[in-house]
Amino acid sequence: MIGRKSTLNDCCNHGKVQYPPVPEFSGIMKEIFNKVHPIHLNFMEYIRNYNSALACASLSGDIQVIPGRGPYILRFQAIPMVQVGPLYLEKNNPSYVQLYKVNTREACTRRNTNNENEQCDNELMDLLIQWMEDNNPYAVNFRSLKNKLDEEIEAAQNEGRAIQDSQLYFMKKGTGHKEKVYSLPSADEIAAV
Repeated sequence: MIGRKSTLNDCCNHGKVQYPPVPEFSGIMKEIFNKVHPIHLNFMEYIRNYNSALACASLSGDIQVIPGRGPYILRFQAIPMVQVGPLYLEKNNPSYVQLYKVNTREACTRRNTNNENEQCDNELMDLLIQWMEDNNPYAVNFRSLKNKLDEEIEAAQNEGRAIQDSQLYFMKKGTGHKEKVYSLPSADEIAAV
């Protein structure tokens, strides 16, 4: 990505970009990554399956495969988008964010019976789901939105009125340095609704 006016260190603003320290994992995640948990090998072998099963959203964009030797690289033309499906579905087949609105036991059952997850350890999947619901801010917010929507539906039925729309936005906090025009959403359509 080095052009006529670009230099090698442009991506980090010549060393001025500072990232906060990564918080240390706790509970089951710490045990898995420290290889203390008895079934950590299953997690490491099927990590992509666990990741997909616990995802809140999916990533999309114009993906390009780069030919040649070297490590596998995922390159997007333009800006990659994170897609979050609707909180409620017409069919009774929840996935992604819909699994964070059902109770924990049902979410575990649905994830564990998915054919894609047949090699995943059911007990470990249950522990990871509980960890996500306790620690992941997106999972916590989706569960909170579901509870607020349920309250609104009940209130609308009791009052004989239409259900009011609810929205949930995830916005990036300021980093203290000037953001590039394409760094943050510029319209409501881009945020998660």
